[in-house]
Amino acid sequence: MVKTPSPHPFYSLGNSQETFFARPTDEYEVYKTMMEMKNSYSADYYGLNPSMVKLSAPFISATLAQLFNDSIVTGIFPQELKISLVKPIFKSGDSLNPSNYRPISISPVFSKIFEKLMYSRLLEFFEKNNIFNSSQYGFRKHMNTMDAIYNVIHQVLHSINNHEQIMALFCDLSKAFDRVVHDILIGKLERYGIRGVALSWIESFLANRLQIVEIDDDSGVVFSDELETKQGVPQGTILGPFFFITYINDLPNCISYPSTLFADDSTVLLKVDKNNQLSILKEALNDLTSDGKLSIVFQ
Repeated sequence: MVKTPSPHPFYSLGNSQETFFARPTDEYEVYKTMMEMKNSYSADYYGLNPSMVKLSAPFISATLAQLFNDSIVTGIFPQELKISLVKPIFKSGDSLNPSNYRPISISPVFSKIFEKLMYSRLLEFFEKNNIFNSSQYGFRKHMNTMDAIYNVIHQVLHSINNHEQIMALFCDLSKAFDRVVHDILIGKLERYGIRGVALSWIESFLANRLQIVEIDDDSGVVFSDELETKQGVPQGTILGPFFFITYINDLPNCISYPSTLFADDSTVLLKVDKNNQLSILKEALNDLTSDGKLSIVFQ
């Protein structure tokens, strides 16, 4: 069945009747969250790493639980936990060309603990209320690339069995995580049921974020000045991917053809019974990204 695209795709959301509540934590949940962190010796801005912090879990879990509870009650995410350390990793080619480096962002370890606690609550709310689009397979529990591939193959075989010709449009949302507009994201979260102090907490999490670049070479370690990031979901965070798939959650509702999403990649299938269907689809996707401030690379 062909759907009619919304004229305002990124605002084609209904208001959820349910409202999210961030329940408080306790020292046992914090301890479990800390011990589930992957062992890593990559230090954050404060010189801490997960392996180091896990050793202190029995002694600080109660204090961290109190700090998290205070944070969600006030709707304020600690400013000290919003400083990311960015380490450029050389890929290949000209070492003097910045585009030949892949930035690795390391967020504070204690930020990741707070984020994991909030993420588990947000994910539970979204899954319980069936908020995630069924076409999205990225960054979701019990879903992976194989599920997305299977869905595309199933749709293709179905069309072949019906003697239909189809065309696939593969889309890559260029630098997608960096192009998320905070106001649009906050508006969508509110419509999905994240309101009040919980929404204020997320706004605080996204606001006034800083990053510092660390360069380590033969001459020693050099740090850049602090730079504020005013757009995009923060890289290297636990909540970043969740916020991104929330941002594009309504994308399949804005086009008239079956689609499959995996994070910032999407595949759209259309029957080629009209000569202009591809141009129509591209136009619809361009309208979508125009409202959402994203950029699509067509393949």
